[in-house]
Amino acid sequence: MLTRYELARKEKFDIENGRHRFDSLFITLTGEYEYAVGKVTRRILPYQPVVFKKGTTFHKRIIRPIEYLIISPAEFLYEGEWWLTYDENDRLRLKSSVNHLKNAILQGGSEKVIEHFFNDILLTAKTEAMAVCDNSLRRIYEYMSQHFEEELSLAYLAEIYGYSAQTLIVNFKKHYGKTPMKYITDLRISKAKELLLNTTASVAQVAEMCGYENVYYFSNTFKKETGISPLKFRQGYLL
Repeated sequence: MLTRYELARKEKFDIENGRHRFDSLFITLTGEYEYAVGKVTRRILPYQPVVFKKGTTFHKRIIRPIEYLIISPAEFLYEGEWWLTYDENDRLRLKSSVNHLKNAILQGGSEKVIEHFFNDILLTAKTEAMAVCDNSLRRIYEYMSQHFEEELSLAYLAEIYGYSAQTLIVNFKKHYGKTPMKYITDLRISKAKELLLNTTASVAQVAEMCGYENVYYFSNTFKKETGISPLKFRQGYLL
């Protein structure tokens, strides 16, 4: 559930030095600004998401006038670094999600749709902590990212990478904040939302393209994760 979201332009921040009152995701669409937390200062360019963490003391200064999106969820479960990084292969997906997010806000899209693209931006991010994680876990993470549309099981992943199932669950969750199967589910549901919004594929076809052999199981999983059925998700966006 989202507390607030805004699309706006600024030539100067109202507050350049202070402490964030809310957890927010801030994304520039045009322009450039400087953002500093502690001793770390970065110049932020378009399509570079930054997490404004509640209670964090900051300095920020606009270098060139910016157009931006800011989203503040009622519950922000992200626990990574404020500076989000993305693999080269993920940058097109990031830009697409940001543009969909902008259009949804401009067109008065449902909160569910806005929340989907917000979550997709975070899901795509690779935090700096991930960059130094155990190599075998990274290989598992990357394998699942590339093969989530195929039939995957915890036992299979554990066996091919030399873990027990329980050890894989514990270590993966420690590094990535969720279990392997939850990560696969998140990827599949994110892909399903994209297909429902951007194609005319039937729900059954979407299920198959996202790795679900049983359309009823897919629909139940989709509703469990999003709160609405695949069909209602599609209809809600088109209304």
